[in-house]
Amino acid sequence: MPITPISQFKPKTARLNATSQASADQFVAKLKPGVVADFIGGKVCPQPQPTPQQAVLATFLHDLMRGFLEKVNLPGVLYREPFLLKLGARDAFMPDVCYFDKAHEVRLGLTQTSMAPTFVAEVASGEEHHLESAAKFAAYEQHGAQELWLLDAAKAQPRFFRRAGKRLEEFASHGDKIASATIPGFWVRREWLDAAKMPKADVCLKEIMRCVRNPAK
Repeated sequence: MPITPISQFKPKTARLNATSQASADQFVAKLKPGVVADFIGGKVCPQPQPTPQQAVLATFLHDLMRGFLEKVNLPGVLYREPFLLKLGARDAFMPDVCYFDKAHEVRLGLTQTSMAPTFVAEVASGEEHHLESAAKFAAYEQHGAQELWLLDAAKAQPRFFRRAGKRLEEFASHGDKIASATIPGFWVRREWLDAAKMPKADVCLKEIMRCVRNPAK
């Protein structure tokens, strides 16, 4: 199936009040507890309630990564929403899953940071997934994220990007096994990212760890 280029998607957003300055600092200051929204390119983007499939897929990936990081004792810190990324003056959002390696961990705040993550995954559903992730993709690329996974809970068509100089380039567009570009030894099977057929994280972790212990197999 042809892959639609990220550049062809245009995000649907809602502008800030016309009397307000469009800044990430203002957005963060006015963001009330329990309100889920992103601030992308100077615009407020209210987020709908996640579908059950989105929640299941994001939780699966987080639990799988957490288990792996603990098993291999890899330094760094893993976050699940609502940890806030404030990337520059016009971008602030809460990724579904993000990981900061050891070098970045010492510079993190308690509830937010101004750094792009080492690894980040955004989980959405259907067409809004593409519309929203196009704008986030640009922000992650500009601010230095090293690896980005765009997961679609509705269509089970994951896309994977890694840092190549100033750009994020797509990788693993084919094949069953996707190895992380930034987390040594961590990988997933493409079929594991199908929210309609979600496996158990602990079962998948055992398979990953067998490969870590026996890399030739």
